[in-house]
Amino acid sequence: MAKKIILSFSQYTISLEAGANIKSTISIINRGSVVDQFSVEVEGLEESWYTLSASSVKLFPGGQESITLTIHPPKESSSKAGKYPFSIKAASVENPKETATELGTLEIQPYHEFGAELHPTQRVTRGEADFQLTIRNKGNGRETFKFNAQDEQGGCQFRFEDEEVKLDPGESSKVGLWVGAKSRPKFGAKKQYSFQVNVVPGWDKEAAQTVAGQVAYLAMVPRWLVRAIVPIIVVIIAGFWFLWPVKEPIIQSFSVSPDSLSPGGSALLHWEVRQAKNILIQPEPGNVKAMDTLRVSPEKSTIYTLTAKSRRGVTKQKKASLVVVYPLPEIISFEAQPKRVKNPTKGVTLAWKVEKAKKVKIEPDIGDVEAEGSKVVYPEKTTTFTLTATNEGGDVENGVEVILESDRTSFDKELQATGKRMKDYIATGKHLYSEKHLYDQAVEKFKLSRKEYTKFKGKYGSESTLKKMDSEAAKWIREVSLQTNKESAFKVTKGIMQEKLNSGKAFYQAGRLGEAQKDFEACIQGYRDFRKKFGKQKDLAALSADAQKWINKMKGESTKEGLSEETKKAMKEHNGLGNGFHSKGQYDLAIQEFKSSLESYERFKAKFGVDPQLKALNAEAQEGLEKAKMAKELERR
Repeated sequence: MAKKIILSFSQYTISLEAGANIKSTISIINRGSVVDQFSVEVEGLEESWYTLSASSVKLFPGGQESITLTIHPPKESSSKAGKYPFSIKAASVENPKETATELGTLEIQPYHEFGAELHPTQRVTRGEADFQLTIRNKGNGRETFKFNAQDEQGGCQFRFEDEEVKLDPGESSKVGLWVGAKSRPKFGAKKQYSFQVNVVPGWDKEAAQTVAGQVAYLAMVPRWLVRAIVPIIVVIIAGFWFLWPVKEPIIQSFSVSPDSLSPGGSALLHWEVRQAKNILIQPEPGNVKAMDTLRVSPEKSTIYTLTAKSRRGVTKQKKASLVVVYPLPEIISFEAQPKRVKNPTKGVTLAWKVEKAKKVKIEPDIGDVEAEGSKVVYPEKTTTFTLTATNEGGDVENGVEVILESDRTSFDKELQATGKRMKDYIATGKHLYSEKHLYDQAVEKFKLSRKEYTKFKGKYGSESTLKKMDSEAAKWIREVSLQTNKESAFKVTKGIMQEKLNSGKAFYQAGRLGEAQKDFEACIQGYRDFRKKFGKQKDLAALSADAQKWINKMKGESTKEGLSEETKKAMKEHNGLGNGFHSKGQYDLAIQEFKSSLESYERFKAKFGVDPQLKALNAEAQEGLEKAKMAKELERR
C-alpha cells in the first residue's frame, strides 16, 4: 500500500561546535485523500539542543509544507563531543498508525577548556606541607591532565598523589600535593619558598595553566629560645632524666587521600608518630617507620588502624577509612510490546538489556532473570513491571506499564455470554431447519450467531472457541441455502417425471413402443439429473424404478446377462456421483451414493452369484465409502 505521508530532510548529517547553531528544512507531503493534521517530533536528541518552528502542520490532499529545525547544542560540558543518531517522525493526527520517519546524525565537535586551583595557597610548617590541587574539565570531551612543580630557589621537593588524572566532561578531581624542604633550618628565623604548579592538558602542552603557592619552614629551635632557656634546659633535662616517666606515644597524623575511589584505583596513606618504639598498620603494610606515605589499592572499602606502642607498652590507636565506590548498574533498555492490550489472552513481550549488574530481577511474578533477554507474560489487569539491577554499588530500578483495556474478569464474562448467545442461536436455527423446515427463519438465527462473533472480535480480537462456533454457523447457512434450492428442484422434477411416466404408459397401451421407451428413459434421466446435484430422493427414486420396470418389461430383460449390464450401469453411475460429491466436500451425499452401489451389487449377487466385473465395482464403492466417512469425521473434529 502506498505511503500517505512523504517526509524529507534537507540535511541528514549535521556537524557543528557546541554553542553554534544550524538550520535545516523538514518537508511533509500529504499523499492521502483527505485534509489531515500531521504532528512532527524529533527523537534521540536532548530537547534543549533543538527548536522546531512548528510542532504540526495541516495539509490538503497533495499539499506540502516545510518546518525549520534549528540545532543549537549549548556550549556546556553536557554537550559531549561525538555522534548522536536521531530521527524525525511525522504522524497523522487523524490516523496515528500512518507515520513516516527519517534518520539523521548530529556530530558535536570537541572543544577544550579547564580550570585549576590550589588550596590553600600558603602553608607554614616545621614538617612536610600538604596542599590540594583541584582540576575541573570544562570542555565536552574526556581529557588527560599531568602536573609538575618547581620553586625558584630549588630548595623544595614535591610529591603528587597521582601522576595524571583522566576526567570526563564536567568532572573535577582533587589531587594531593606534598611539599617538603630539602634542608630545614635548625635555628633562627623561618625560611620561605615560592613555587609554581603546572597543569598540562593532553591535547596541547601550550595550553598549560600555572597556579602559585608558598610554603614557609620554621626553624627547629628559634635563636632567642636557645639563649633564654639553655641553662634551664640543662637543669630540666637532668631532673627529667631521674624523675619523669616514659611518655605515651603521640599520633600526630594518620590520614588517607582521597578517602574514596573507584575499583582498581589507589590512595595514599600518610602518618606521623612520635615517642613510639613500635608502629603497626593493619591491614597491610604491617610494621612501619614513624613518618611515611604509602600507596594502597584495596578491592573493597577498608578501615586502616594505626597502633603505636611506647617502650613501657603504652599503646595509642587511630583509624582512617577508605571507601571503594562501585559504579551503579546500567539499564540499557526495558520495554513492553505491546503496551496496550485488548485481549488478556494475548501475550505481552517484555524485553530488557542490563550492564554492570550481578543480579537482575523483574517483579511481579517473574523473579531473577539474565542480564539480557525477553519473556512473554499474560497480565490479568493493568500492571507495572519493575526491573531491578543490583551490584556492589547498589540498586537501579526501571518500570514499564502494561495497560489492559479490559481486565480478565470482564473478558471472561463477555466471552462466556457471547458463547452462550451464539450456541443458542445455532441450536434454534438447527431446530427451525430440521424440525419445522422454516429455512428463512433458520438462516436468520445463524446470521445472528455470526454477528455476535463479529462484535466480540472487533472489541477483543480473534478467540478460538467462538471462531469454531462461527464456522459452524457459516456451514449451516450454506446447508440451508442448498436445501432451499433442493426443495424447489424436487417439485419441478417430480412433475416432469410423473408426466413422462404416465405418457410412457399411455404409449405402451397404444402399442407405440418406441415413443414409450423414450418417455420412460426421460423419466429415469430426470431422477439422474436431480441426484447428481442434490443426492438421492425417495419419491423420485420410486418413479425412476417404476419407469425401469416398464423398460425391462418391454425389452424382456429378465436374464442374468441383461440384469448384469443394468446393474453394472447403475453401479458406475452411483460410484461416479459419490466421487463427485466427495470432491465438493458433500460427504453425506457421497456416502449415500456409495451405499446404493453396494446395495445394487448385493441384490445381483443374491440372485445370480458373483460377477467379476461387478465385484470390481463393488470394491471401488467400498473404498469410496471408507474415504467419505473418514473425511466427514475429520471435518466434524
